[in-house]
Amino acid sequence: MSKGVLEHTFKGMYVVPILAGTFRPPDIYQYWLFLERNGTHLIQIDATPDTAVVMAKGFAYINEIHIIGEPVVSGDIIYLVVDSANMDLNAFYYWREVTAGTIPSKELWRPFVWISSEGGGDTLGINKLLDNICLGEAHHTAYRLIAAARDLKRD
Repeated sequence: MSKGVLEHTFKGMYVVPILAGTFRPPDIYQYWLFLERNGTHLIQIDATPDTAVVMAKGFAYINEIHIIGEPVVSGDIIYLVVDSANMDLNAFYYWREVTAGTIPSKELWRPFVWISSEGGGDTLGINKLLDNICLGEAHHTAYRLIAAARDLKRD
């Protein structure tokens, strides 16, 4: 390695299939993330920023996850908005079906509740509690992922 050149080891990217629904309109929303290791980690795929969209579509196809629109890349995350009307969600494990420590570990849908009062805020600070739920790497928290996904939908 020559002086002044940084060596970069590529670790891959993370695919985040996400289902969104209204739980109690208009303030409470439920988001479901498709996660591995019994719902505790994001799913890492072998993709670079240049191949992210193609690899994410391949992941969705292989796992029979129907998506709406194109995958959205943000940093090391690839968001897939899931079309729940055109897939059999009963073919997947859910968070409450798998106990911690289940071996072999499962990929599953894990629910999270999000509060959004009129004007878009969370006046009670409930959503920030999701920042304590780490999904693998320290910066991959449930709060950050869902907040980013909500922002992407507005763009």
